[in-house]
Amino acid sequence: MRDIGTYNTVNHANASAANIPLLLPPCGAPSGAQTSMHQSTFHAHRYLSLAAAAALVSVLAACSTLPPPVEQLAVSRTTVERVSAAPDAVDAAPVELSQARDKLARAERAMNDKDYVAARRLAAESEADARVAESRASATRGERALREIREGIRALQDEINRRTPR
Repeated sequence: MRDIGTYNTVNHANASAANIPLLLPPCGAPSGAQTSMHQSTFHAHRYLSLAAAAALVSVLAACSTLPPPVEQLAVSRTTVERVSAAPDAVDAAPVELSQARDKLARAERAMNDKDYVAARRLAAESEADARVAESRASATRGERALREIREGIRALQDEINRRTPR
């Protein structure tokens, strides 16, 4: 340890990696030195807390000034209406389609209440739920087509087996 004025330098594990000496009050130093160091640490933490609070306030202010999600709501509404018009989607995924309609209605209410963050989130969720319903309907159509093809292959295989002499 080297003596620098009234403080000793110590290579702390974290400080030594960057070759930065850590200043500590000498052993048996008067309590005033320790109090002054504590106060400066307290002020540093206070300024950091104030800076973090200011950053949080500016982020929240930016969120509150978001423009209304008019386009997102229109896209979601169109997607829900398109999927709702497909009868196979209504049959294949009634739960997802119901959730999509519910979230779209909630998004429109949030839009009317000028809660644009919630309106944007609910509109996006509504669109996603409608697309899930659409995907399930498509998968159901694919499974049905596959079943029909397999039945056709089986019928052809039976016909071949009947005509082939043994």
